[in-house]
Amino acid sequence: MMKLARVVSVVSVLLSAFALASACTDDAENGPGLSLEAGALDAQGQESADGSAAPDVNTPSPSADAGPDTTTSTSDAASLDGGDGAATDATGVSDAPSDAPSDGAADASDGAASIGALHFDGVNDRVYLPTTPDAGAANETAFTVELWFRTTALTGTFFEVYGKTGGADRFIYLEAGKPCFYVYGSPTTEMCGATAGFNDGQWHHIAGTLGATGGMRLYVDGALAGSAATPNKSTFTWDTDFVLGYGHIGFLSGLVSFAGDLDEVRLWSVERTGAEIAANYNKAVAANSAGLQGYWKLDESGSTATAQDQTAGAHHGTLTNFTFAMSPWVGGAL
Repeated sequence: MMKLARVVSVVSVLLSAFALASACTDDAENGPGLSLEAGALDAQGQESADGSAAPDVNTPSPSADAGPDTTTSTSDAASLDGGDGAATDATGVSDAPSDAPSDGAADASDGAASIGALHFDGVNDRVYLPTTPDAGAANETAFTVELWFRTTALTGTFFEVYGKTGGADRFIYLEAGKPCFYVYGSPTTEMCGATAGFNDGQWHHIAGTLGATGGMRLYVDGALAGSAATPNKSTFTWDTDFVLGYGHIGFLSGLVSFAGDLDEVRLWSVERTGAEIAANYNKAVAANSAGLQGYWKLDESGSTATAQDQTAGAHHGTLTNFTFAMSPWVGGAL
């Protein structure tokens, strides 16, 4: 029996050796070796579908000190801003023209938000504001008008005191790219900033003040741009309206329509100081501020044809000649 067991054992060894030899191949490209047949296992011990072992594609998890993962995929590299439809990339930069003011104008750090403005077509759009809002709003001794404008046109009138019986006074406008302030009187005075180029398509602030303290002054983007002595009392009759987006250009004949955007129109019955202009030109102000007679934020939307006055006087303006196939209400300065 022991001899038979040994024979069986020897036969088993010989059969195993023969099977191993049969599995060996001579690969002309890779040399002798073992061929991995279908049903082979990959590096994770899983059977591959095509009979070849799949490579190990697992990547190690980032180590705790490797820092945050800053990789941005194509799908989330751009998102749409629901407010204006402008695409914003991963850095927060929009692909649309900025509605935010430039050159020291308001931004988020100032607590201001770009809410709305009114676009004028440069043909015949204008806004008529009611008869002199309150006593003193257009008086002869103390006056301030201020607003934001954005345009690429060289010339256009932003604001004008418009007499119902003819004549005009105290208008602010752009002439050859220079912001200007005009006061009718004796002598009639036109004052323009020394620097042109304010038709750059960016938001800018302009203010004209008149009073016993500073005389006649022009401010651009919060800084003094010109000054002159106060003209003698005007002979202008104050049976008046105010108009936005249409009027005279200094001593030039004829009337000019404005092409561009206006925002945050404020009319005061006081002479605002340089410090007050600088401190508040890029901020909204309280509707009950002392001396504020009219405040048209121009934040309306859609097909609204009225410019709301924020003051208690409720001197709402009327949009005239505007078409609403595309809303004239656009992103604003404040």
